[in-house]
Amino acid sequence: MLDIKSKDEVIFETNRKKRLGQYFSGEKLSKLLSAFAVYPEYNSIIDPMCGKADMLVAASLFNTKAELYGIDIDEGAIKAAIKNLETNNKFIDIHYLYKANALSSQILSKIPFLQFDLVITNPPYVRYQSLSNNAEGEELPSAEEVRGSLLEIIKGMNHLEIEDKRIFTEIVKGYSGLSDLAVPSWIVCALLTKLDGRLAMVVPEAWLNRDYSYPIQYLLFKYFDLEYVIEDVDRCWFNEAQIKTNLVVAKRRTRASDLFKHNKGKQYVHISIREEHGDETSLIGNLVGDSQNKELTFKSELQHNLENYASKGICHLVEMSDTLENLAVNCQNYSWYKNVEGSYKPKKVKTHTMNLIPPLLKKVVGKSSAEFVTLEDIGVKIGQGLRTGANKFFYVDYVKDDGDFSVVKVDKIFKKGTVKVPAELLAPVVRKQAELPSGFTVNSTDITGRILILDKVIHPKYLEEIKELHGNRALMNKDLSDFIDEVEETNVGSEVDSKYIPNLSAVKTNKKKMKGNDPNSINYWYMLPKMAPRHKPDIFVPRIINNIPKFMLNNDSLIIDANFSTIWLLNEVELDKYGLLALLNSSWFLLVCELMGSVMGGGALKLEATHLKRAPIPRLSKIQYEKLSILGKKLINGDEGVKTYIDQIIMDLISPDSSTLLMKEIEELTLQKRYARNKK
Repeated sequence: MLDIKSKDEVIFETNRKKRLGQYFSGEKLSKLLSAFAVYPEYNSIIDPMCGKADMLVAASLFNTKAELYGIDIDEGAIKAAIKNLETNNKFIDIHYLYKANALSSQILSKIPFLQFDLVITNPPYVRYQSLSNNAEGEELPSAEEVRGSLLEIIKGMNHLEIEDKRIFTEIVKGYSGLSDLAVPSWIVCALLTKLDGRLAMVVPEAWLNRDYSYPIQYLLFKYFDLEYVIEDVDRCWFNEAQIKTNLVVAKRRTRASDLFKHNKGKQYVHISIREEHGDETSLIGNLVGDSQNKELTFKSELQHNLENYASKGICHLVEMSDTLENLAVNCQNYSWYKNVEGSYKPKKVKTHTMNLIPPLLKKVVGKSSAEFVTLEDIGVKIGQGLRTGANKFFYVDYVKDDGDFSVVKVDKIFKKGTVKVPAELLAPVVRKQAELPSGFTVNSTDITGRILILDKVIHPKYLEEIKELHGNRALMNKDLSDFIDEVEETNVGSEVDSKYIPNLSAVKTNKKKMKGNDPNSINYWYMLPKMAPRHKPDIFVPRIINNIPKFMLNNDSLIIDANFSTIWLLNEVELDKYGLLALLNSSWFLLVCELMGSVMGGGALKLEATHLKRAPIPRLSKIQYEKLSILGKKLINGDEGVKTYIDQIIMDLISPDSSTLLMKEIEELTLQKRYARNKK
């Protein structure tokens, strides 16, 4: 009899998998990673987040003698793992499969030993918000519970030297609270890897370009020789997750006492795999001829004839010292880095500035005498717009004025339809790209979106409480209070997985107790936190871009949604917002966006604050800033012809003797990158 699930059951199971970060590897991906990571002399292989054991099954294809161990937090995954291994004739003692949390110190007493020849896994991809509040998934520990468990695990690793324990402890204490679950997973896997053994991981592309990944990169340089990074160019390995991934293979060694000396002259192979390279049975099936084991054939051919694959754009060698230099520059202000490596200053400023430039663009720039800096170096701040946690409530649409009130349309999930709200409790908000006008600036008259700013008014049911404390918040009007009553009673989830807006994890944090003796400091769930500069920036750009990036001027200090990356100037900056707008819409910067952003399924470009923070620009003079300001003002007035003059200022600075040639090369490279992602 078929097990037919209801729609609500399917939704519940899908949400649960997301909470646990369960994006199973599959046979093809597991075989590719295993081919590069498994060696015949290995006796022990573990997957600490094994899911349904795809990695263990694949690893056993390349080594039939090694004992296989698996850990997973989900009992259903362990059952699926047993079935998967049995189906593939892998006779594994079920006692070697553990229903447990690999990030918990309890695991130390369960597994038979703490060092394995190969640690291979696809760690769960769970956002830090899910770890910060456990309300949506009891299976997951909180972020601080994970950190505490890691510290206990390190204490129990008696095979580690005292200095190694100290370094791992500093890393655990210092990694960002914004890290997803991949970061602590990396740390555990590194700890479990035996000397001369290998670590093989499936990781989000963010491990290369997010600030929170720096501790992981450091551990690789300190304790491992990185051998291979295999890139999912077309983002096709995990369609449901919509994240770009890499496969990483590294060999464990003793601690590098001199990080820079040890890695000098060392290289690793970066392999770029496209969807067209695969066939029905293998991710690289079309790159090799008929073969019983295509993955091993591919690895052998790559090792013996690297130049052939390099000439086809499939692989290239990366200098470890270049990557390490950039890492050291970016980490020098982090306390964990200072505590383990001491202070580090780049010997040459030019080396630092050129390291900012993406490799493809370095070839175009050549030996430029320009100094390259980041936007933050010149006093420009970058962040993300407002995340309300409950757009269905906080976002409304302006309909008309009615005396001192504005009539607004609320989300269709609510029965009320429209609500009268005092005009002063509404603020214009840009919610999505479709609302934007065609030019380079947006005004409040261009949009109908409004956001409820209700921190000055009190719901009637809280009035007596405030009065007793001698507060003076105004009583909200009845139409608005009736609407809030309805919101509190409306299930915005499903029948199986019911959810109510006031109880959502991101909304509950709006509630604040009284500070000191000020009753007006009490906040209720319907009161958003104070707007920060990142919510009302000078300039913003969509985070997901289907065509060409366009940076927009926020002319009326509108509130900008989290669908956008936001940019604002500090007071002491020489550059004004018009000059910054011109710079960001230059051909140089738009190409940088193409090179540094993440390409998503369907060819969309994801442009996060982390990408923009790392984007290189030539350092400009005060006179050049002033020229860009004039051109920026013309740009927002509809004169797009000024882009030529904007580009000329930047090209003359980067390559004064061949600015025309440089501009042509930038245009060609930009077209190539856009064509490549639009093919996806």
